[in-house]
Amino acid sequence: MKVSRIDSQLPDFSSHGLNVGLIGCGSIARFHADVLRAVGISVQAVCSSPASKRISSFAEEYFIPRVYKTWHQMMDKESLSAVFVLAPWDLIDGMLLPLLEFKTPVFFEKPVALVPEHIEEALKTYPNMIDRVQIGYNRRFYDFIPIIKTLLADRVIKAIEIHIPESSAGIVNENLVNNLFLQNSSHVIDLLLFLLDFPVVSMMEIKRHINSQGLANGYNGLLMINGGIPVHLVACWNSPSNFGLKFHCDGLLIELLPIETARVYDGFDVMEPTRENPIRRYKPRVSQEFFMDPLSARYKPGFLKQTLNFVETCILGARPNIHGANLPSALKVTELCQQVMKSHD
Repeated sequence: MKVSRIDSQLPDFSSHGLNVGLIGCGSIARFHADVLRAVGISVQAVCSSPASKRISSFAEEYFIPRVYKTWHQMMDKESLSAVFVLAPWDLIDGMLLPLLEFKTPVFFEKPVALVPEHIEEALKTYPNMIDRVQIGYNRRFYDFIPIIKTLLADRVIKAIEIHIPESSAGIVNENLVNNLFLQNSSHVIDLLLFLLDFPVVSMMEIKRHINSQGLANGYNGLLMINGGIPVHLVACWNSPSNFGLKFHCDGLLIELLPIETARVYDGFDVMEPTRENPIRRYKPRVSQEFFMDPLSARYKPGFLKQTLNFVETCILGARPNIHGANLPSALKVTELCQQVMKSHD
């Protein structure tokens, strides 16, 4: 079945005859399916749990011809160009090694594994799959990230702030609450490490906060990058603040706060006293400001370029994957997240 493309401004992969399969049909699957349809890639099959009540309507909405009850059935019966693993966060770990055995390019939503040892085993068992796997750390693909990465490479960084205000309110799954730092905060950790070309990170002191039910409620402390750059971790669950990163450089502040925007501050503007506020103030001066590109913003932020990168590198092999997260980088992110989470032991 020919895919109906949504946006004529996008690359058209329909001539490549690519057929992909989706494992999962939840909200995250819709974001991926929207992009795949827009760039002319056919979703040939989808699978979910046997008890799924939405898979039929999902398949109908996205013109997916075949539905399976298990991913094993789908992989055995379909000849796929790639598979997207969009299952619940705590189930993906168990699919990592079995799926790599098929030698099919795989896009895994994060976290690809719950412990570093499973990623290490995957790298050891399937070294030839390193270039055929991408992990869903989509913040790397915000339009301004290459510019920020270049700016940081040319500056002396004096200190870094990480702001992670996870929302655990209303989450009844205790396992998820205790793993929020890996399940979701790892997005920010991955972006930090990616922007700095994966430096050596040392634990200095981490304070783990616990709520009245004995569950994780945030982490605050100090890390050290390359033995000399302090990283202040402010991860207070349910704080009314934004996810973000701040890089304090020599005479410059580079800020991603909220993380979907970027600002470069250079110097100050003086605000003279007023009747309402009789104190002179010094407002940091914005020298550069970056937002999402309008075309990218039509989809979930970062998903468009993330998908294009996966297709061009992992499926078609048209260029090296230097921008997308892979198993080696996911290993470093998982190791750091686990170190923070277990630092109280």
